[in-house]
Amino acid sequence: MHAYRLRQLQANSTALLLNVATCASGALVFASAGHVDPVAGCLVASGATATAGPGARLAHAMRERTQRLVFASALLALAPVIALKPVISNPANDDDAKEDGGPTHAGGGGWNGLGASRIAMPPAEKIAYYVGLGAAVGVASGALGIGAGTMMSVGLALAGNMPHKTMLGTSMVAQIGPGLAGAWAHARLGNLRLDLVPALAGGAMVGSFVTSEVAVDLPEEGLRAAFAAFVAGLGMHAMRGALRMPKV
Repeated sequence: MHAYRLRQLQANSTALLLNVATCASGALVFASAGHVDPVAGCLVASGATATAGPGARLAHAMRERTQRLVFASALLALAPVIALKPVISNPANDDDAKEDGGPTHAGGGGWNGLGASRIAMPPAEKIAYYVGLGAAVGVASGALGIGAGTMMSVGLALAGNMPHKTMLGTSMVAQIGPGLAGAWAHARLGNLRLDLVPALAGGAMVGSFVTSEVAVDLPEEGLRAAFAAFVAGLGMHAMRGALRMPKV
């Protein structure tokens, strides 16, 4: 928004495609390290992809100040949930104590980037949860842009004993489909700045690959704290900008 003088809707719409590039690159790294639950990722993605288009149309009808307020409020609400995930979920099942012993997967099993390993479908109630989570995140993805990825991450973390790194990798996989669907809907509505995408997407892929290589080797607790702090800072910045806008 600041660099290219974009409106909130243009920024959110264009960021969807940049987020696809970021997630595709980062997902490769996390998958190669075994930090992806492919079943959970596909289930969430199926629900999210179906509802991203309606979310984009909803955003197109919203006033810009309302978009900014909703975006900022969502991030500020999610930051403490990320930080307190071990308390909210069952600490006994958290992977923090096992971070050097390989990932634990709460859904269908791990994927090391070379093929599936012991992939099995989760219980019916968890399938319904993943698809429902995806549907809600899809609407948010179309309406709020990349802020929905944080919502998806928190929803996956609260689904059970999914460790933080697996939650991040699975969330990256699940964001690709709805990101493309939401960007396509915004492009048809004239909100997407395609001229900005190639260079920014290339930079996003490089940055995502490099930082993901670092992230997979970081301690779970430190990674979670940094993620929560970033989300809180982004939310406060967005809220300050929204409150400065005129109400009409």
